[in-house]
Amino acid sequence: MLPRIQYAQTSDRVSIAYWAMGEGVPIVLLYPPGFSNIQFEWDIPELRETYESVAQWATVVRFDHRNHGLSERDVAEVSLEAYERDLLGVLDRLELPRVHLFGAGDCGKVALDFAVNHPARVASISLFRTNPGAGSAAAAPGWLSLVGLLKSDWQLFTNLLATALNGLDDGAQTSRIAHLIRESVTATEFEVANAALAAADVQALLPEVKTPVLVLHRMDTPFFQIDRPRQLVATIPDARLSVLAGKSPFAWDQGVVEAIRAYSYVKTFSLP
Repeated sequence: MLPRIQYAQTSDRVSIAYWAMGEGVPIVLLYPPGFSNIQFEWDIPELRETYESVAQWATVVRFDHRNHGLSERDVAEVSLEAYERDLLGVLDRLELPRVHLFGAGDCGKVALDFAVNHPARVASISLFRTNPGAGSAAAAPGWLSLVGLLKSDWQLFTNLLATALNGLDDGAQTSRIAHLIRESVTATEFEVANAALAAADVQALLPEVKTPVLVLHRMDTPFFQIDRPRQLVATIPDARLSVLAGKSPFAWDQGVVEAIRAYSYVKTFSLP
């Protein structure tokens, strides 16, 4: 069942929609730009089942960043720092002193920067498809071939992006993913959010990350190359790599959950 959706307010007075469910280790999920609507996600069976499964052993926290989903729209400031204010507003509203952060795609930059700026608030981090440097996490030739459609045909762009991520075997699932993107953002919001995070470069901060970091990579999905995960593990002092099988289009699925749950620091982490 969809948890009760509530609102937090950021330091710059932006209203952020969130929900929390379960008991145990607090895990805050940061999804990449264009893939976040905390209500519509529950209409996708795989996401709903995974949320409910994880809530049996952890407190799952989901929120929509500014200009996404049910959060406040038409917000002018979109940046790495603004996304961190969204996160901090939710943590403070829930009175969570210390959490595990799961950062997918370019929101992995948000998790890393936040951990350096607020080390006492972050117990550990999991990163999925994160590029720490300037540029999008998905800056591969296949992705660049789609970007040209973004301004000219939003419907076609989202349909093709969903097809590229999910393949042709399950048309219903591909349609749900395309719908999720359109329920998350407009074409302009998608472009602005991706550009803002792509412009951010947190590579210089990686040696300063003091929390344990689990770097996740799935081999059989398009756009994302393993050189970025290798760079993260080589540069962050306490990082390890977990390579997953399969081609699930979702950042948060059962394979990812199993890897995170096996991650020893998550298992032993508890609130003071």
